Amino acid sequence: MQNIRQYRITTEIGRGKGAVVFHGFDTRDKRDVALKICDEAYFPQERVAQIKQESSVLSWLQVESVPAFYEAFREGTYHCLVMDYIHGQNLETFFKQLQQPISEYEAIEWGIRVCDVLHALHTHSTPHLYRYIKPENLMLSEQGVLYLVDYGKVIPHYPTEAYPQTGTPGYAPPEQYVGQPEPCSDIYSLGVLLYHAVTGHDPRLQNRAFLFHVKPPRKLNPLISQEFEDIILRAVEHKAVDRYASAAAMRSALIRCRKPDLSL
Repeated sequence: MQNIRQYRITTEIGRGKGAVVFHGFDTRDKRDVALKICDEAYFPQERVAQIKQESSVLSWLQVESVPAFYEAFREGTYHCLVMDYIHGQNLETFFKQLQQPISEYEAIEWGIRVCDVLHALHTHSTPHLYRYIKPENLMLSEQGVLYLVDYGKVIPHYPTEAYPQTGTPGYAPPEQYVGQPEPCSDIYSLGVLLYHAVTGHDPRLQNRAFLFHVKPPRKLNPLISQEFEDIILRAVEHKAVDRYASAAAMRSALIRCRKPDLSL
């Protein structure tokens, strides 16, 4: 990949169906950046529309748990997003390397940060849905700070509209498989993430989806509190109406559950 504008491309760090992400260096402002590039000569127009939508979302999504967004531009056939580069690894890699559950304290901090993003999305003047919370879409910095990344599939939410029947098996709630996602769908996926994090039990594996109440967290990890287990199980209720009514409500529950990390 050639350099583009003032950005010196160093390495490719990710490739998906809609774009390629590079680690780069901004030679003008002297900082590391992540460049997400969609080449319309290579990717279909629906992917070009997706990166434009992501640019629109990032322009107003000013949340600490979201990497800073610097600019979006077109250069020839390239449609580019420039964001802060997070020095760290995604949770998919982190989980594989750790091979054991994380502490309740750390999971609560993760949950609070993701709730902050979901609250901003869900309460925008036009509510938006994330829909794809999963380990690959979360970055853990070298300082242990969690970020939710990849906003290419974030969409406006209109209650009467039918949506594609899509999602990550094990992480997606039942209603998403029938094209009826809602804000509580993102809360479900966050609950699954917390379950995965504190039990080490990957719900994406065969015969593990939707079994959170059959194998509750404390059955797999007795070190976590009953209060935190209750938060997770409420978030992953099969019926959306039985979950937290909002990301703010779940965040409040997590804060009440927060206790000092005695392992430090």
